[in-house]
Order: sequence, then structure tokens, then C-alpha cells
Amino acid sequence: MAPQRRTPRPPRSAQTGKQLPAETEQAVVAAYQAGQSMKGIAAAHGIHRVTVSQVLERTGTAKRPHSMSPSQVDTAARLYEEGLSLANIGSQLGFTATTIRAVLLRRGVATRDSHGRYCPEACTKIRRDAGER
Repeated sequence: MAPQRRTPRPPRSAQTGKQLPAETEQAVVAAYQAGQSMKGIAAAHGIHRVTVSQVLERTGTAKRPHSMSPSQVDTAARLYEEGLSLANIGSQLGFTATTIRAVLLRRGVATRDSHGRYCPEACTKIRRDAGER
């Protein structure tokens, strides 16, 4: 029996999805400039986060930096030492609580547990070794 030959596929071209209406693009840019996250804008408009990024590039909108500036790290450390939560600091500075925590740990700031008690690194390590969370 002779092997079956497949019909060759036409070459793939770059996908050109639906073009967003101009009003939607303007709303995306306005929301981003007002401080909303790309993820939040995407959810609000029913589009992908990458589409939001492409709209911002296409319109020449400057994107916010991904990391914290040294002055923002200083502010986060000061606010944390004043007793604010990671979530509160994050919302004030425009970052997630996880990002704030990571930056503070890199800075060497002692973190609190969920009850507000300071726990040295050794305490956390002992609990992990014992299988506790």
C-alpha cells in the first residue's frame, strides 16, 4: 500500500485578530494612565493582557517600570516599620504585597507573621524543618 500524502498546508501568516475599536483603545490608554494594571484593564474590557500591552505600544504610551525604585524601597521599609501591612504598602505604591515582601527581605527588614509578631529567620527555618507551615 502506498503511503498517503497529506495536502500541504498554506504557510501561516501572523495572526491579525479583530481590530479593537478606537474608543476601546482610548479607554485602555486612559485607564492605564490613571494607574490601573494591565491585567485589570484586560479583565474590564474582555481582552488579553498582551493586547493591552500592544495597544500601549501602538499608541506610544510609556509603560510604568516593572521594579521598585530605590526611593520606593525606602518608603516601603519605613511604612512597614511604622506598622502598615504589606498589602497596604503595596496598594499605596502600586505593587503587590508579594513584591513588597520580597523587596523588604532583600533589604534585610525583619518581617512579621500574620499576627503582627516579628519572627527571626531561624524561627521560620525551624518551623519548616519540623513540617509546620
